[in-house]
Amino acid sequence: MSKKRILLLTPDYPPNRGGVARYLSDAKTFFQDQMRVISPSEETLSWKYIWPHWLKSLWICVREKQTYDVVLVSHVLPFGTAAFLASWFTHKPYLVITHGMDIRLGKQSSWKRFLLRQILNKALCVIANSQSLDQELQQAFGVKKSMVIYPCLVSVSSFQKSPTNKFHLLTVGRLVARKGHVRVLTMLSKLKQRHPDWSVRYDIVGSGPMETVIRKKISELHLDQIVVLHTDIENEQLESFYQSADMFVMPVVDDPVDKEGFGLVFLEAASFGVPSISTNMSGIDEAIIDGETGVLVKTEDELFDSVVELFEDQTKRLQLGNQARERVASTFLCDQQWNKLKEFLDS
Repeated sequence: MSKKRILLLTPDYPPNRGGVARYLSDAKTFFQDQMRVISPSEETLSWKYIWPHWLKSLWICVREKQTYDVVLVSHVLPFGTAAFLASWFTHKPYLVITHGMDIRLGKQSSWKRFLLRQILNKALCVIANSQSLDQELQQAFGVKKSMVIYPCLVSVSSFQKSPTNKFHLLTVGRLVARKGHVRVLTMLSKLKQRHPDWSVRYDIVGSGPMETVIRKKISELHLDQIVVLHTDIENEQLESFYQSADMFVMPVVDDPVDKEGFGLVFLEAASFGVPSISTNMSGIDEAIIDGETGVLVKTEDELFDSVVELFEDQTKRLQLGNQARERVASTFLCDQQWNKLKEFLDS
């Protein structure tokens, strides 16, 4: 049986940075020549002077119909709309990759909800990046043909943690309110007051609109000596941060629209034997298993107590990190995740 040729149509692909671009790049790496990508770095996906602008993507699907067997799109609106309408002309099926934010934005009007239902249920299969989102698709839109393909890693680091006398906290992510950086800074101020003799360092890696707010908060709380903000770090440089970290901490805020759907950074930390502390909410609880690969908290007091406990109990901290690494190796490698789609297409 010949392999199905896949056309991936997406506005979010390297050199763009971020979770979606990384997710799709991993798909391309897995499928190799079986998948062709059309993204803005190759060709614009929208017409500037023709409305609706996304009709350009529909035209691309029709234009390229002899070069693919199935279209894969990464955003339901509007690119799922383009694939949906193009299928009428090309008679070629399409797949839709969904993420929490585009689904929740699509729920904001009755027309968009209707359109989402049509697109999702006509798709050959709908791909969700978490079990939580998959359940939401089934409940809200009656989706019956779906699968979960988690964000994943190409490999697991062989780096081994060793006991230290310092406690190094790390957050990697865009500087936006929902990532919870300010919560960590508030917790550190409390920690500094109660345990002034503890040797603690907190590295924040990322850039974004909250940079000024975060820098101001660091200064207000007099944390300049223990908190360092790194805003210009390439992906290749992240390895050294994960290697030196004892705990990854990102107590995300449950934003009803821009929700943290899973969190690839928790897996990245785990691959270096670093356990995570985050918020107990759907999606996150699939990336972090509470009490096994990290700690999930509900309140700022629980965040403080968990950090203190793991500072004092180095054995538990290392155990959580080792279990986190083992779970990534057994479940979250890209060959394991994207092979689900391969098997579906080959069936």
